[in-house]
Amino acid sequence: MTDQLMQLVDVDNFDQLFRKLGWLKPDAPREFEAHGAQLDKVATYRGMAVWVCYQLPTRPEQRLIDAELAKVSAERLVIFTDGGSQDWRWPRHAKLGSVNAKLMAHRHEIGTPDPDLRDRLEAMKIGIDDEFLSLPALVERMRQVFDRESETASSKSARLMGRLYEDLAKAGMETSQATQLLGRLLFLWFGDDTNMWTKDAFHNWLAEHTTPENLTDKLSELFDAVNNPALDRAGTPGVSGEFVGLRYINGGLFSNKLDIPAVPVKFRQELLDASGFDWSVISPAIFGSMFQTVKDSKARREMGEHYTTEANILKTLRPLFLDDLERKLEDSWDNKAELTKLHNRLAGIRLLDPACGCGNFLIVAYKELRALELRLIARRRELDWHDGIYKQEHQPRLQADGMEDTVVRMSNFAGIEIEEWPAAIASTAMLLVDHLANQHMADLLGTSMVRLPIDDFNRANIHIGNALRTDWADIVPEGNEIYCAGNPPFIGQYLKAADQKEDLQIVWGKDYTGYLDYVTGWYKKAADYLEDHPGGKFAFVSTNSIAQGQPVPALFRPLFNAGWHISFAHQSFQWASEAPGMAHVHCVIIGFEKGNQSLRKLFTYADIKAEPEEHLVKNINPYLVAAPDLFVDKRMKPLADFTACCSWITADRRWAPNR
Repeated sequence: MTDQLMQLVDVDNFDQLFRKLGWLKPDAPREFEAHGAQLDKVATYRGMAVWVCYQLPTRPEQRLIDAELAKVSAERLVIFTDGGSQDWRWPRHAKLGSVNAKLMAHRHEIGTPDPDLRDRLEAMKIGIDDEFLSLPALVERMRQVFDRESETASSKSARLMGRLYEDLAKAGMETSQATQLLGRLLFLWFGDDTNMWTKDAFHNWLAEHTTPENLTDKLSELFDAVNNPALDRAGTPGVSGEFVGLRYINGGLFSNKLDIPAVPVKFRQELLDASGFDWSVISPAIFGSMFQTVKDSKARREMGEHYTTEANILKTLRPLFLDDLERKLEDSWDNKAELTKLHNRLAGIRLLDPACGCGNFLIVAYKELRALELRLIARRRELDWHDGIYKQEHQPRLQADGMEDTVVRMSNFAGIEIEEWPAAIASTAMLLVDHLANQHMADLLGTSMVRLPIDDFNRANIHIGNALRTDWADIVPEGNEIYCAGNPPFIGQYLKAADQKEDLQIVWGKDYTGYLDYVTGWYKKAADYLEDHPGGKFAFVSTNSIAQGQPVPALFRPLFNAGWHISFAHQSFQWASEAPGMAHVHCVIIGFEKGNQSLRKLFTYADIKAEPEEHLVKNINPYLVAAPDLFVDKRMKPLADFTACCSWITADRRWAPNR
């Protein structure tokens, strides 16, 4: 079957190709023209359209054509072909957020074996079992098959950062200072590859204005320059012309002085090699993982001990709120009033990760919400276009007001982290994912926005402190829907330090028992905080031991008595990294909410490495099974006296029934 599909690809017979794949005949409009190129719609499914252009423009021209097409076709796959080569373009909907053209398009040379395209065609098949496949599910499937390049790139980038840190550690640089330096370098490489400033401006400066001997001094000069507002004013005295093409950054990232030690000669070449890497394809969600590998030598060797994959993070965020928002978007797809209502809802959402580390949960949540919002805006404009509201003369305003439409803002996100350096990385990574989201908006809607210098009033609030002794209400801005989610630390009964035991005593009060894992403090704290925020929900990743044995009544009974119930749960699974040296921790995810709920989501696993299977059940009890709520409390005596029916036989120490 796949060979037949590839034969249709190689003769440009896309109508027949997509009929074979189970897609439907195209709806109106079937033709579109942009920048001198004619595009024909050849297939559609659930609002997703396939367009073909029988020309092969340059990649920049393709981007311009695609940006125009986005105004009438929000969800789309575009194929450019000249009979010899094809570019299959897929607009990334925030899975990675990359703006790099070569990874947004798959090049196929006609007549040449192409296993990647074969695999993608297989994944695009609409089968009998897909009769009720929703648009969000189809979008997710499409982005999975077109966004795979990032995984290898992410691991490679982590290794690059690990090697640089090794050099700095050997040179005697203190960990927090080394982390700050790597964070600055990461930001500059990322800016080079994502249109923050003139492309490769940092790389060119590094190549042309530094030597192995003066590298550390020149880096200090550069950091001072990008922290100076005068950099954006050409010809300003005191700002060297060698920094042309870079921008004033602001935001505190480059504000403090770093004591950079003498580094080995190879360090400069390693920086140049890293500059040659395409940083635009890296999801900011794994930036924290890069820096977590530098905490100690063991983690550096294992390269990924603390790496939290986006797929695992989404196991928490999707059932907590993302799935519901996706359903609302699908239900509102053809109704502008409902789309506006949903957009207003997005403006009121707030998310707190009270154990945010390097910000992975916040980054993924922000990225997903910006992606959903972008699809909403694009669809609303698409409907306006069909209604004749937007005409050609309105295009300048249409392009200019894109950022004004955005209501998902970084300031709606907050985190609490006890250590300073991960908090700094979280703040930086949020800036980068925001930039990628803005770039994606530019690709899709023709708008363009670079938030430099960094706006101090539109930043995620990353608070440094002990989450169990911090008033969460001081951290989270007011909103209509408040969610708490994250991956708090797991520390068992016999491993808690004295101050950690005191933390739990403060949080749990009279309900504290020594059997409670440290992670349970976050459950109680979230439940107490959300008492003042009706409709609030929370979910945490935890060690599976909290749903086993003696700790169960101590954790769940107070929560249930306060009116909370389990809205969704993942039974035990292996929280594993895809990076080398991965950690294997057996975890559960438990989500709580109040109010009536007819059915709840229970995710089960055939084994701890399997994929989850979703079940809709009437109730999830504290042992994470579909059954009524009950508690198995400890007892000092058995429920029944079995000794009366038995005698003790001392010869072989066995019980025997009385005769």
